[in-house]
Amino acid sequence: MKDVVSLTVDGEKYEFFTDISISSSLNAITRNAQITLTGTLPTGQMFLQKFTVGKKVQIHVGNELVLTGYITATPFNYTASSFSASIAVQSKTIDVVQCSPMKAGRSIGKIDTSAHIVTPSSNTSLCFREQRAKQIIADLIAPYGVGLVVEDSAILNEPRSYDVDPNKTVLSSLKDIINSDDLWLCDDEEGNIVVTKKADQITGTLTLGKEIKSGNSAFDGSNLFSEWEVVGQSSGKGTAGGKNVNCKTGSATMSFSRARYKCLKNDSQCSDSSTQTQADGESKLAQSEFRTTNYVVQGWRDANGNLWKINKLVTIDDPFLFNQRIDMLVKKVTFKLSNTDGMITEIEVAPPDGIKSGNKAASSKTAVSKKKFSDTKRDTGGIYLNPIAGQ
Repeated sequence: MKDVVSLTVDGEKYEFFTDISISSSLNAITRNAQITLTGTLPTGQMFLQKFTVGKKVQIHVGNELVLTGYITATPFNYTASSFSASIAVQSKTIDVVQCSPMKAGRSIGKIDTSAHIVTPSSNTSLCFREQRAKQIIADLIAPYGVGLVVEDSAILNEPRSYDVDPNKTVLSSLKDIINSDDLWLCDDEEGNIVVTKKADQITGTLTLGKEIKSGNSAFDGSNLFSEWEVVGQSSGKGTAGGKNVNCKTGSATMSFSRARYKCLKNDSQCSDSSTQTQADGESKLAQSEFRTTNYVVQGWRDANGNLWKINKLVTIDDPFLFNQRIDMLVKKVTFKLSNTDGMITEIEVAPPDGIKSGNKAASSKTAVSKKKFSDTKRDTGGIYLNPIAGQ
């Protein structure tokens, strides 16, 4: 399959690029692209006329659409005879990230998509009362021409009330709305926002020396602690600051070479179980981030011929880091094309057990595979050949 990258602007397709980078990340709702081209000055003048900031573009790999968005920057360097320029493209969802909710009385933007989206309502108020969460989200993003795709029809159906804060971005409002749900926000190739859950099915294998050309891991322990404690309050007996409260705490520990204590405050109403869940989640998140690994694979497609995508579980066969095969979650995918390396994919993976959505602390009961990473680690006496000191 010939994976030629093309950029479509104003109905015209362009393919004359020297360096390309297209990236998408789990729990980030805006995928990005950076496309570089060089040439003679007459071509550079055409570039300035055709590729202007704000224009809507689509990027295809072969016949497959991978990004729909806008040109957000066009850095340009030139001499009397030549030029070098880049085109920065971000998903349509960039407006949801950077902009405030449209004022009351707003109109619905044009949503061009073939996906099955939640239909925006005619409500133009900034006060939502007893409406389904998915409907509130769809109404908030519709003015920016962004659709909402909910992969599981059973989620976000419960009625909620929400008053929009005009000083927040739209994305901050969305996170407020789904704060109590273990859900993920990302985007798709058509510039829609997608609400999804963490993957739990294995989709392939990466083997060092076969698919994997190289790998690297920082093993940064700056956020590792021997004990995490979460402190919060709930209404109840006792007095503090003139209010009736009960203090709630939860803690989690891990084996480490020395004592390192981390205390976190939960500002919302909480219980012993919720603070314990948060403490467990913070501990697992830190360990998952510590063990995040980056791999470089040849080409842009997996063994099944599909373009690599985020939120996929893959089996890693890397005897340099692990003494057995291990399942990891794909957190970030970056397609790259250059004259030196050809077509490669940079894939960031991490143990799924500690990865959280970014809307709340990870639940200690969240199942991501038949076995939790932490359970597997206890069974084998340690998967990593480069473990945390003290484990």
